[in-house]
Amino acid sequence: MYHNQLMQGDEKNGHSRKLKKAAENLQPFNVELLDYNSHRAAIAECNGVFDVASPVPADHVANPEVDINPAVMGTHNVVTTCSEAKVKRVVVLSFAVVVVMNPNWPKDELMVESCKKTADLSTHL
Repeated sequence: MYHNQLMQGDEKNGHSRKLKKAAENLQPFNVELLDYNSHRAAIAECNGVFDVASPVPADHVANPEVDINPAVMGTHNVVTTCSEAKVKRVVVLSFAVVVVMNPNWPKDELMVESCKKTADLSTHL
């Protein structure tokens, strides 16, 4: 069984309901990104979670309070809920942009998951 968190009224993700055997294997949940408690039911009893909801800015961020902070808080809510629910694996897909967009990344250094030194870069993107 797979759980699918959907933003309230978010029809752009409706395609997941059309997947083969979705009716038997996909349990949709309506969540609010900034409402910590709305994630609990969707994450309960999951072994793994893919957090793909975080927007990735393509260029300069004019207003971090509007463009970045909600994404950070939403990711925090998902990760905290996963920790409380004892989820075994959490994949946050927005991490790659923090590494890839780092202009100071050494050319001979691999871009791997264990690279923690780039975390603060996300506030400068």
